[in-house]
Amino acid sequence: MQVALIAANDCHNPVSGPVDPSSNGCSADKAAICGGWTDVCFWTRSYVVSYRTEMSVGLPNCTNLLQQLGFLKGTRSMISYLTVGADDIARAKRFYSAFLPALGYELTEGPEGISCVLSEQSGQSDAMPELYIRSPFDGRPASAGNGSMIALKARSQKQVRDLHSAAIVAGGTDEGQPGFRQAYGPRFYVAYLRDPQGNKIALFSNDPSEPGRDG
Repeated sequence: MQVALIAANDCHNPVSGPVDPSSNGCSADKAAICGGWTDVCFWTRSYVVSYRTEMSVGLPNCTNLLQQLGFLKGTRSMISYLTVGADDIARAKRFYSAFLPALGYELTEGPEGISCVLSEQSGQSDAMPELYIRSPFDGRPASAGNGSMIALKARSQKQVRDLHSAAIVAGGTDEGQPGFRQAYGPRFYVAYLRDPQGNKIALFSNDPSEPGRDG
């Protein structure tokens, strides 16, 4: 199926034309390779995604088309888990325990380190990515990657502020106060911080019901 995944901040530009997978001899699973280019949008758990498909689709029909193409059978993720290094697991546990449970993660500690797992949602076909905090396998000191970052979605702008503050009290360091950024979309509200090992974390909210950067 010929689809291109592109990032988007909102999906407010209208497009025209009803969904009709049977037109031009297309079946439902081939609908994405018919007609002209347009953007079809839907919301995932984390951010807005735009599937650029080869078919004219009205925004009210986006959900129907994506269901026909199999994208809304459940939450899909191409990433199974993420791992960050930590030399002091106790410090890392204190830090991540200050905000991950509020985002739905369950933290458990074992001989290898800390596992952070999201509870599965009803109708979810694939598990969401898990986060592991481990001492490096090679026994050498852990280090933070320059350019690496984990972004976690909060429920609201207030929660971004609250969790950013809580994480700093729990041993994190500020890397960017909560707020809007000119480089990003008008509703992308984000705060940055680093864990005790220096790993960079972003906490963000992109709720269209809340005030945006432009009021």
